[in-house]
Amino acid sequence: MKSLIIFSILFVLTAAHPLLDERKLTDLEPIIADSVDNRASFITCELCISVINTIRYVQGLGLGYEDVSELIIEVCENGLNVTGFRGDIMCPGIANSYIKGLFDVVQKSNMEADEGCALFNFCTPEDVDPGNRTRSATPSKPNPKVEKKSASKNTIKLVHLTDVHMDHKYTVGTNSQDCGLFVCCRPNYDGTTPARRFGEYFCNTPQRTVDFLLEEVKNLNPDMVIYTGDNAPHSLWEETQEIQLNYTFFLGKMMTERLRGLAFYPTIGNHETYPANFYDPTNEKVQEVNRAFASSFRELAGWNDEDITNIEKAGYYSTMRRPGLRIIGYNSNFGYNMNWYNALNKDQDFWKDMQKFVRDNLQAAKDGNEKVIMVGHHPTGFDTCKFYSDWYTNIVVEFADVIVLQVFGHTHKDHFRLVNNANNQSVAIQYISSSVTPRSNRNPAVRVYELDASTYEVQNYENYILDLKTQPADGTPALRMNYNAKDEYNLPDLSAASWQQLTEKFKTDDNLFKKWYRHQFSDSDLEGECDEECKHDQICEMSNAEYFANVKCSDNF
Repeated sequence: MKSLIIFSILFVLTAAHPLLDERKLTDLEPIIADSVDNRASFITCELCISVINTIRYVQGLGLGYEDVSELIIEVCENGLNVTGFRGDIMCPGIANSYIKGLFDVVQKSNMEADEGCALFNFCTPEDVDPGNRTRSATPSKPNPKVEKKSASKNTIKLVHLTDVHMDHKYTVGTNSQDCGLFVCCRPNYDGTTPARRFGEYFCNTPQRTVDFLLEEVKNLNPDMVIYTGDNAPHSLWEETQEIQLNYTFFLGKMMTERLRGLAFYPTIGNHETYPANFYDPTNEKVQEVNRAFASSFRELAGWNDEDITNIEKAGYYSTMRRPGLRIIGYNSNFGYNMNWYNALNKDQDFWKDMQKFVRDNLQAAKDGNEKVIMVGHHPTGFDTCKFYSDWYTNIVVEFADVIVLQVFGHTHKDHFRLVNNANNQSVAIQYISSSVTPRSNRNPAVRVYELDASTYEVQNYENYILDLKTQPADGTPALRMNYNAKDEYNLPDLSAASWQQLTEKFKTDDNLFKKWYRHQFSDSDLEGECDEECKHDQICEMSNAEYFANVKCSDNF
């Protein structure tokens, strides 16, 4: 969705100019003339700065979004229609939610345009040098009470689900491709290729597929299940508060009925809010989202009153159902760079209180000789803000001896990112699982981790997929094990050092890299070619969980 939002910002810029010209406000010309006259040469950073400056100028004239909305929607429709998309369907809803939200953030924020654009990774600040960041080489507070536990022959089975994106409008027989919208398989959409029963690669997830996967998860007999969020479909143009909440209520009830009795740990994604991506805890609608999340999953997650208080406040909690193993579910929306309200959130107590909560719980785990699983929706990297990425990766380095597993979703891809210390040693791994939704050319996937029952260290994982290419016309499909991490990549173990060594192997072993790249798409065979520059960028991304370190690495191709 990032490209969609950037394109939406472009609508503001291109729309504002002719309106203000009609009002003979020629002072605006120096700000945007070059960009408007040379649209083919847009640079994301320059575009972002131009957009914010344009909005500030409009607001300085006493005008708001409502004064320019009709023209923004018109330009949006024209722009999308030229590209073959149905701008007439999508633009009104997108503009009235997302561009209106951008106007609101710009009005409330006192940041300069370049500062704001750097915050959301549209610009690379000149003073940012990832190689000189402040980073602990070792944990900052060694704990004399920590005792090394012996490995056990027993294991814990942990299932991870993410990014369900269920679509109640998915209809068998409707057009699944070339529908002109960002999701297909819905009634009255143009296009080609009839949608099949269990899903298509340009569509969100039918309910029967979610039903099937939850039943399969239960049949795996897991000790724990983690769900890292994103309930609603990608139909941004028709979102309402009611629609978003109903998906949370529906999936909460569905998961509770199917998985009752299992230890279950969910977190909030960026598609739970209205509009999607915008998490502003001062907004009553967001507080309503928090309450819906708390009430929908309370029974299944076994949350106590303290958990509910923290979740209803800002979507985070800590719980321990198994001796010596703590689960910290935190709200990564505070770091998502498409949540423009983070320009305001970063200075508010909601965010600061969550930081303190996470640190206090990690320290309590350290003091109590416990281990921790971190549960979040967004991994750090290209789509998290630098202030958040710095906080999270630093705290992971500091408590690397406590944190045994970090699980994420959001990208819809099967991949990983390494967290490095000041000596550029990898000390932790961000495991990012492929999505349940097939949208973006992926097979629906489920991951199963194997943890040592004594040390809680990750021993291995297996990825399971529902191969849509072979789904039956009638009857029930099969969930098959796609690969075993240790066997597939010839890993001696799943330590950070082993994953770091694997990234080095990828540089010279092209067949091994291609195998990993195919798995990113859950073996849909729709991944396309990855040339040498693509491969270089992929290795940069997996080698460091910080965005600007990735940029620096990619620039060296």
